[in-house]
Amino acid sequence: MTLFIFTIINFIMVSRLCTANDTLLPGQILSGNQTLVSKNGIYELGLFSDYVGSNDHYLGIRIVNSSDNLLWVARGKTFYDRLTSELIISSTGNLVLTQSQKLIWSTNLTRSDETTSTTAILLDTGNLVLKDVSISKIVWQSFDHPTDTWFPGAPLGFNTATGKNVYLTNANYYFGSIKNSFSLEFDPSRASGFIIRQLSSNATYHGIFPQLIDIVDDGNGLVTFNVPKKNHTFIRLDNNGFVSMNWFNDPPNFNNLWVSPSIQCDFNYCGPSSFCSRTSHSEKCSCPYGFHPVNPEKWQNYYYRFDNAGCSRNISLNCKISRKSSFNDVFLPIENIDKYPDNPQLLVPKDENECAAACPSNCSCTAYSYQNNCNVWFEELKNTIISDYGNGYKMNIRLQIATPKHSHPAPQFIIMSAIAVATLLVVGLLVSWKRKAICLIFNQKDKTGDQLVAYSYAETKSITKNFFHKLGEGGFGSVFKGSLPNSTVVAVKRMKNACFEEKQFRTEVQTIGIIQHINLVKLLGFCSKGTKRLLVYEYMPNGSLDSHLFSNQCDGLNWNIRYEIMVGIARGLTYLHEECRDCIIHCDIKPENILVNANFCPKIADFGLAKLLGRDFSRALTTVRGTIGYLGPEWICGQPITKKADVYSFGMMLFEIISGKRNTEKFQNPECTYFPLYAAMKTRQGEIVCLLDDRLQGNADMGQLNIACKVACWCIQEMETDRPSMRQVVQMLEGVVEVLKPPIPSFLQRLVDIENDSIYSVLG
Repeated sequence: MTLFIFTIINFIMVSRLCTANDTLLPGQILSGNQTLVSKNGIYELGLFSDYVGSNDHYLGIRIVNSSDNLLWVARGKTFYDRLTSELIISSTGNLVLTQSQKLIWSTNLTRSDETTSTTAILLDTGNLVLKDVSISKIVWQSFDHPTDTWFPGAPLGFNTATGKNVYLTNANYYFGSIKNSFSLEFDPSRASGFIIRQLSSNATYHGIFPQLIDIVDDGNGLVTFNVPKKNHTFIRLDNNGFVSMNWFNDPPNFNNLWVSPSIQCDFNYCGPSSFCSRTSHSEKCSCPYGFHPVNPEKWQNYYYRFDNAGCSRNISLNCKISRKSSFNDVFLPIENIDKYPDNPQLLVPKDENECAAACPSNCSCTAYSYQNNCNVWFEELKNTIISDYGNGYKMNIRLQIATPKHSHPAPQFIIMSAIAVATLLVVGLLVSWKRKAICLIFNQKDKTGDQLVAYSYAETKSITKNFFHKLGEGGFGSVFKGSLPNSTVVAVKRMKNACFEEKQFRTEVQTIGIIQHINLVKLLGFCSKGTKRLLVYEYMPNGSLDSHLFSNQCDGLNWNIRYEIMVGIARGLTYLHEECRDCIIHCDIKPENILVNANFCPKIADFGLAKLLGRDFSRALTTVRGTIGYLGPEWICGQPITKKADVYSFGMMLFEIISGKRNTEKFQNPECTYFPLYAAMKTRQGEIVCLLDDRLQGNADMGQLNIACKVACWCIQEMETDRPSMRQVVQMLEGVVEVLKPPIPSFLQRLVDIENDSIYSVLG
């Protein structure tokens, strides 16, 4: 009878485990195909293989019935026979895994006495916990021992209380392979920052977690993350060293929301003395002629970003070259440069010829370039980007090559380089002669360190024919069309509110002058005479964006052009915010300040005027009556202005590019009279076609339209922390990162409420 009762009890206990129980009690055994399943039915703990057909098995947690997505495993412990493997709670209160009664893995808690009060529970969060029910306390949890997955609510970082660093490692590591193993660590030096480390070399990559998640600091050096209204979201580190954010709403199907690094070239991806080559399909690293990869094996396997060594010269530069030396100096011309190397130094030559001669005369000079300015480099070339399309930039890299012995023919490269150098010198002489002939070199009196062309006031009057052809006027001043003596058409801005000293103006203009990007209007020169301040820009034949969006005499731009304009503006703002030496906040992003060239490539204008005008800047802004226009709520509330103010303005402008309607005009619709709020509501409801410009007659890529509307809504969120960075905006528009459904900005609703209360003119 006793044996019968024992058999029945044992059958009941085993049956409980086979029916998706979430708890393992003392005396119970988990083995074979048995699992613990969380109460919400999402997670299961069991003895799993890492992929179908594998002989290796692990104690792990996965999404229910997801055969190849282990989210947590008992680190580095494998077993082979599930039938002889058992997971139990030992007499000391530890969770232990045995195979044929041999210990495989344990939680390794130190207990001084035996206990029967410990239970193991798989929580709805995916956290496996050991709980001492006698003291109602969790004594161990899987969240403190992560593998390659960071769960919402799980800690990450260096715990100052315990002295333990909690970090992720990729599957290669915890499956026993050190080669190509990576770790993901929280970066305490930057909010929302992380570090990916290649464990074999200790090389690092630094990045920022997406703003789609909310990083929470517990005060002890640890952080957790939350995702509003998005359950079952994970951050994972893969075997190639990429970190991504994934979520699912239909287990076990995952959706990728974000991956890093994504725009690889923008993070000094390739290391020093290398090129990051950006094509329409991929990004890869290469060494210029005369250089070689320091770690060729890593480059062969595409582990560029963890190879901080980059490229090295085949022949080191030697400042003691003599006529008897077996080495010669040559300069290798490089074209299709999208971004110059970091840390150029500016020289003030009279012409291109003097710039070309400046670098060879200094044995420490490694490269030079002349395009409006003379840039030279005296150190390793870092973060150089070249592309198929490029910005039209060129540079010349210094090399030392062996002189051929006896009568052997010179290598083709030497001949080509000699021809290139000779051509460059001839062109430089011609350019110099021509500039002298038309009197556009620096005046002798202006040799004060200017890098741009310094014009006299008389010259600017001559160029503009006494300011005859006015192109437009705004808060910063009036713009006139002009023509240089060589027939180059320019735009000359005569600035208002010029309340700064001449020396200060020159210094700031020089800073702005070195900023070059395909989506920024190029500054060519300036005039500073008495109280007169003028800036000379490249001329944009298609004028400003507003003339194409809002003119009744224009059919408007087609959708493809509009979307390219959105992406181009976002790239330009990203460059100003993150890639310049100092962050530049535009503070007045609107269609009037976006110019388009003959190919409708967008270029941001007036990007340096906020810096130039300083305290007088806010007075120069054109106030928008009736609604908030392009200015974020921080302007009205008197809060500090950051680069997120530009993000807000960009979002407001996106609605205008999409709709062809002014945000500041009354919107004739019974649902809402303020178009941005109406657009946010329709985006939230997924009804986006009604937002499209009627002139397009529905001819638009609906996927791109959906992305653009969502991005605009995220950009105009009231709280700055809820708005994405411009780099994230680029990633969203380019389809690299999935865009979540945005909330309706509460600030817009309050604005409409004010309007309904007849207090309509918010800004006066």
